[in-house]
Parts: sequence; structure tokens; C-alpha cells
Amino acid sequence: MLKKAGILTAALCLTVLLAACGGIEPLTSYEKGMAAYQSGDLNTAQEYFTDSSQTKGEEAAGFRGLGLIYMNRRDYPEAINAFMNCLDAVEHQKLNEAFIEDTRMYLANAYVLDGQPDKAITLYSQMLDSSHASEAYLLRGKLYAKEKKFGQAGQDFQRAIELDPSFEVYLQIYDVYLNMNLQADGAAYLKEARSKATNSTDDAYQMGRICYLLGDPEAARDHLLRAVQGGVPGAGALLGRVYLDQGDLAAARNAFQNCVDQGKEIAAGYNGLALCAIEEENYEEALRLIHTGLQGANTAVAEELLYNEIVVYERQYDFTSALSKMEAFVNSYPGNSAARKEYLFLQSRIQEMNSVPEDISHEVWDDIIRQWEEEEAQAAEEETYEEVYEEEYTDSWEEDNGGWVFDPVTGEWYDPEDLEGVYYQAYTEGNY
Repeated sequence: MLKKAGILTAALCLTVLLAACGGIEPLTSYEKGMAAYQSGDLNTAQEYFTDSSQTKGEEAAGFRGLGLIYMNRRDYPEAINAFMNCLDAVEHQKLNEAFIEDTRMYLANAYVLDGQPDKAITLYSQMLDSSHASEAYLLRGKLYAKEKKFGQAGQDFQRAIELDPSFEVYLQIYDVYLNMNLQADGAAYLKEARSKATNSTDDAYQMGRICYLLGDPEAARDHLLRAVQGGVPGAGALLGRVYLDQGDLAAARNAFQNCVDQGKEIAAGYNGLALCAIEEENYEEALRLIHTGLQGANTAVAEELLYNEIVVYERQYDFTSALSKMEAFVNSYPGNSAARKEYLFLQSRIQEMNSVPEDISHEVWDDIIRQWEEEEAQAAEEETYEEVYEEEYTDSWEEDNGGWVFDPVTGEWYDPEDLEGVYYQAYTEGNY
């Protein structure tokens, strides 16, 4: 941080000298704040943004900068106040429509993170005719889905796709349903996206992701190989995952090592190498790779690395360490549903361990461990069965003249509005 601050100070001094000599104009408080913000010096940035918010002509920009600072610190109420002050301070609104729209998107996100989705929905609804229309429909649809208003969510998702038919939009919609354990509903969108052409190496990467999620590793591999040759970020790490899932550890390790050696996906590469080590039950090496990967990892990869660290402790039956790590993890990543589920599992394991006598024999302990492994394998098998059943279930519906649907599995009719978790519009419009 001192080095970054020193560079920033030197740059500002140079600017002042050039200005004194009749060169470029000196930086405004807002520009100085953004420079500090981008360097990670939030305290200095806050000082400059505060000055900017009190400077004639810079008020709106200064307040928005303060909003970014508070968002970074997860102080969402203060972020909301700052963004609202920003919107109130904007002059010549017709000339600053893009600035206003961007700020509204920030404000809506702050409302979501502050647990006020209704206010975010109101803002997104006001932006359906703006340059952010596709994003507004997509984000509003996500909020409707969380409220289990799947009909409204489906309509918003369809509109978002019409405005922006990119692979990324389809993948984001899939993630919504995946996070709600409704993979079959999300898969409908991926199947639609798979029919599209891939015109670039970037498209090849996205199609590789789609094929991977749909359980077609061969097709995923072919698309990802093309993306890797084109140097698309993320393609190498996902290619390694494909090989890993197929049990080809040598190819997987080679793909992950290339990520590290080429310096493009270093943290993801170390995470993949750690997964290979876990498969080989080389847990000490896995932990070393995880800790190496955490150095400089971005938020998304760091989350996966930390989760895999917990997996390593679990594999070693060190449930005490795993639980301790998981407690810190769920506090840092409260939106990770898999972690919350695993947290409960670890708590139950600790309770079981505490109920076991201290002088238990190795033979009895081995039997307990074997029983745990069987329970975990059975739970994984049941989870797979439920996912398959859900897809068979939804694909078997037929529309009745009255608008109701018949399920041959249960032999009953259902009102589509009561079918929680079902994107009914996908079926009636023939998307299957």
C-alpha cells in the first residue's frame, strides 16, 4: 500500500508541476479520488471524494465515488445515502442520462445487498426503456425468482434474451435456477443457447461452458481447446476441469500447469492442481497448492480455493479444523448455499465425534468412518436421482385445454401457477 501511495503521490506532484509550467490541467478532487480508489487506497479516496462532494460542479461525481467506497466496505446503508445524494445533485439531467442510469444501477444493487429487493425492483422497472434495459430485465428477473414469482421471472428473462442474446445472459439465468436447486429449469435456457452458432474463440469458450454444464464433456473439450488456442481467459482452467471429471489426471494436471506457466490464470491453475492432488489423496500437497494460489487470487477464485481447503480437512477427517474454517467461510461468503449446507453437516459430525468415547478402538473408529463414507455416497446418489427425476418430471407435462397440466408420474393435474420452481412459459412456447 505504501508503494501504491508513493506512486500516486509522485504522479500528483508531476501533474502539479506540469500545470505550473503551463502544461496539462491539474487533477480534480474526483479524479484524484478515482486514482486512489483504483490503487486500493480507500481512505485517501474517501477524503478526495468528500472534497469533491463539497465542490461546485463536482458534487454528483463525489457522492457517487463515496457510494463506491461504502459498497467496497459493505456499508450498504451509507452507500444508498451516497448514491441518492448523487442523483439529487445531478444538474442538466438530459445531458447526463448515462451517468444517472449508471448510478441507478449502483443504487439498485445496494438495495439488493441491503435486503431491500422491492426498492431495487422499482428502480429496475424504471430502466426498462434505457440503455441498461437488458440488464434491468435480467436483474429484476433474478429478484422475482428469489421471491418465487417464477412466471414474472421467466417473462423478464425472455425479454433480457431478446435484447441481448449473448451466451453470458443465458449462463447467468442458468445460475439463478442452479442456486435454487432447480437445475432442470435452468437447463432449458442452456439447451436453447446451445443451438446458436459460435463465431469467435470467445463464443467457443462460452459454448464450452454450456456443454460442460449440460454434461457433454466431449463437446465441451472440443470448444475449449479452440478457446485455449485463441488465448481466451478462463478456457484453460475449465479445460482442466473437463479432463479431471473424465478421470484423466495427467491431461488435467497439464492443462492447469499451463495456466500457471502462462501467467494468465495462475490462481485458477493452482486450484486445479490442488484438485488433482486431492484426487490422489495427497492432502499435504493440496494444502500447499491452495495456499500458494490464494496469494493474489481474485474474489471468485479465492472463494473456491478456501472451500477446497475445507474439503481437504474433511477428507482427512479433521472435522474440527474444517468446521473452524467453514465458520469463517460462511461469514465471508454468506451467499454460498453449498457452504451453508456443508456447515450444518460439519456441525453434525462434530456432535457425533463428541458422543464417541475417548478410549474407542481403532477398529470401531474405522467402522464409524466407513459408515460416514457410505452415508455421503448415498446422499450424493440421491441428489443425482432427484435432479434426473426433476428433468423427467418437467419434460413429461402436457397442456390441458383448461390451461392445467397433467403429470403422469403422480397421475394428478396441477394449476401451472402453483408449480413452484417451474418456468411454465418455456413449455407452452415450445422451447423444449
